[in-house]
Amino acid sequence: MHFLQEGGSEMTKPLGEKAQRTREHILAQGMALLKEKGFHGTTIRDICEAAEVSVGTFYAYFHDKGELYRYNFQEKGPAFADFLTLNITGDTAYERIMSFVRYYAWLNIGTPKDELERIFLRPDEQWFPGNNPAYNVLYTVILAGQERGEITDKLDANQIVDMIRVFLRGCIYEWIMGGCAFDLEERLYSYVSQLVRTFIL
Repeated sequence: MHFLQEGGSEMTKPLGEKAQRTREHILAQGMALLKEKGFHGTTIRDICEAAEVSVGTFYAYFHDKGELYRYNFQEKGPAFADFLTLNITGDTAYERIMSFVRYYAWLNIGTPKDELERIFLRPDEQWFPGNNPAYNVLYTVILAGQERGEITDKLDANQIVDMIRVFLRGCIYEWIMGGCAFDLEERLYSYVSQLVRTFIL
């Protein structure tokens, strides 16, 4: 059951039908803008203008852009993997891998810093191991690219996933330890793009 949020805190009354439609409308407009302009390129005011609602109305349903994005998947594991399966786009394996990277960046940008520290700095956390469902989606993208002759088969698809995973986690770790001071989306896209190009035929 979804609850109306005011300033990030849950209220006790479930959403009515009209409120649910409003939330879904804001969500749809916000996601369309995020896909078009990127996470940092989209402002809350942009979303409000596209959805034709006030800024106050936005904050009645979402704490920030990160919460709007995360609303697509209530759990980070299988739900995020399902989101990736439905939303990754691109005509080539390279484009699809980089689509994965962009959504993965947004997940981390939109996650509160204390939660990121818990996830990345405590290796005993369940979300930390390599059996992350999101990486299973990436594996299918890479395997399909190999089958189409777009990606080298000199490396196993699992090896390529592991290399990308190390790049992603390394950048995110540096971002967290540096106080989230640099543009994570741009850094991940730039670094992983250079790595992926070494696999592309």
